[in-house]
Formats: sequence, structure tokens, C-alpha cells
Amino acid sequence: MFETIVRDVSDELIHRTSTKLELESLNVGAYSGIGGIYMTLQLCRKNGLDVDLACEHVETVVIEKLKRGEVNSFKLADGLMGLTVSIPHECSLGNIKRDLTLQLNKYVSDFSKEYLSRGNLDPLHGASSALIYYLDCNDVSLSKDLDFLVRGIIDQIKENNGVVYALDKGKRDSLNFSVSHGLLGVLSLVARLNETVYAKTLYTNFVTQQFELALELLMDSSYALKGELYPASKRNGQYYYSPRIAWCYGDLSSLIVLLRLSVSLKYPQKTRELKELILNVLSRQDLAYSKVEDPFFCHGAAGILFLMRKIEVILNENNFIPHDLWHFWQRTAVDLIKKYKVLNPLSFLDGVSGIVYGTLSSKLEIESFPDDHITVI
Repeated sequence: MFETIVRDVSDELIHRTSTKLELESLNVGAYSGIGGIYMTLQLCRKNGLDVDLACEHVETVVIEKLKRGEVNSFKLADGLMGLTVSIPHECSLGNIKRDLTLQLNKYVSDFSKEYLSRGNLDPLHGASSALIYYLDCNDVSLSKDLDFLVRGIIDQIKENNGVVYALDKGKRDSLNFSVSHGLLGVLSLVARLNETVYAKTLYTNFVTQQFELALELLMDSSYALKGELYPASKRNGQYYYSPRIAWCYGDLSSLIVLLRLSVSLKYPQKTRELKELILNVLSRQDLAYSKVEDPFFCHGAAGILFLMRKIEVILNENNFIPHDLWHFWQRTAVDLIKKYKVLNPLSFLDGVSGIVYGTLSSKLEIESFPDDHITVI
């Protein structure tokens, strides 16, 4: 049943993108527009699906939008930065990607400085979103701009005593620890950059220090089934926890960032502990309590399935997650997809392409798992 429903949703995505009408109404960004859709179609192609016509129409719409000057945003979610990082280096839009990169380098540098000055480090919308662009470029000629950004992020996190504000100065009501908008997302991106040709481990001390500080916030295993393992935010001096199991925030994605850091920094004992906690979190089967209410990538079942396979990729262990847990979450995805008979919109975080991306990724061999950047982890 899972294989059938994944194929059906993939076919829906391909069918809806095989005509230009719906595409023309979308922005070009990674999370809410054409960029994330195009990235997903490339994954469909790797899985042997015929996406030639769909890709041709996406490419035509992108080129026409750029020629007409319709793209007014440069941001990751809905603009040119998102489109650029979503285009594979080797594809029909490869020349467009190279041209956009040349145009964007100066903008991204200015964007980083502006959002650093605002004190907004949000991984999807603020200064840290530029880290995703630099990860995708992997161009040593940009090392100076990247280093300025990373050191600005590090300084602000230190000034804020190891936390991240996702909002501009003057609008802050809480501290954020999540993957999508807070500390763990920033830390994940800096750690990934630390392993690239840019950084050459320049930021290892910072990553190690923040990893150890993050571990101090982690509750013991007795909280694993309560949804109170890792804080989502802090307001007025009090930590707030969420029982949500999702990509965007909650215990599962938080633990996976810590797991990745533990493996890369070589903390074997912590790695064992985190593996146990992750399995405990995945064993929460009260969907109402865990707020798993939709099939989408951001808050729903597709994002969970993506994360489950990501865990095995990080560990390089094909069968780490027991079959019964895979069966439960696949069945959950099937039920929720059936519940949402109309899977609007086409977008990545809360639409059809994200469902396809998450479910298809979960079935891939470790060596074929997509090394994307927009999912942060």
C-alpha cells in the first residue's frame, strides 16, 4: 500500500507540473515555489519516473519569469536564492544556475550583513539562510564573505548565551532552539560548512562547544515518551517543550542534529544514548499528542519518513530503525494522504512536492540519499 500511494502522489506531481498553468502562478523559491518542485522532480527521475515533460515545463516557466523580470524576491523561501540552491549543478538549468550565482554573490553578502545587523539568525528566513547558499556553491572564492557571516553568527550566539533569536531586534518574545528557526538549525549548517573546502574545520571549536552546551539542555530518557526531551523555546526565563514529532521542530529533528554532531565529532557514548532516545521518540504512537495531523513535509508524516532514513544515513546503518516503526509511520503517511484527498498546493514544505520528496527519500539506498541543503539537517 505504501509503495502504491507514493507512486500515486508522485504521478500527481508529475501530471500537475506537465502543464504550465499552475506553475505560472507560483514564486520561484525553495520552500513555497518552483525551486522545491524542480528539486523533487529530479529525485523522481533518479527513481526511474518519467519527468521529462514536467521538467521541460518547469524550466520554461523559470526562464520566462526571469526574462520578464517577475522575480522580485532574492530570499530562500520564495526567491532567487531558493531557486538557485534547488537546481542541481548538472541539469538543463545548469547555465541558469551559474548565471544566477554570479548575480547573487553580492546580494547574499549584503543580505547576510543586513540580517546580522537586525539580529535575525533564522535558518530559513534570516542571516543563517545564506549558509545554505554557500553550502550549495562550495566556492572557495567566497570564503571571505562566508567567514564574515559565520563569525557574525558565532559572535551573536555567544552574546546571547548560546541561543538564537529568529525575529529582528525589538520584536523578540522568545528564544528559539528549533531546526527550522533556531539554534539547532544554525548549528547544523555551521557544522556542515565546517567540513567543506571553505572552512577546513575553522569552526570546530565553536561547533564542539555549542554541541556540549546543547547536550546540557537534553532531558534524561524518562522524558522520551512525554515530548519533553529538548526545549522548543524559552520565554520569560522558562523553557517550553513541544510533543510534536516533525522536521521543523520537536524532539525528533532536534535529536537528529545532535546525533549528526555526535557522530562527526566522535562522541561514541553520546551517540549510543542519542540512538536510544531517537527510537523512544519514534515509538510515540499517539498521533494527536504528537501533533502528526497531515502528510506534508514540514509538520507531517513525509518529513518524519525523510528524517527516519536520514538517521540511518548519518549512522551508515541500513537497518537501525526496526521494521515495526517503519511500518507504523508508513501506514500513518498512507492514512493521512488518503485523508487529504486534495493535496494543494504543489509546494515543498506544505504541499505535494514535499510529500513526494519525503516518501521517495525514505526508500532510497544510503549511497543514493539526496545530499540537499534546504532541509538543513
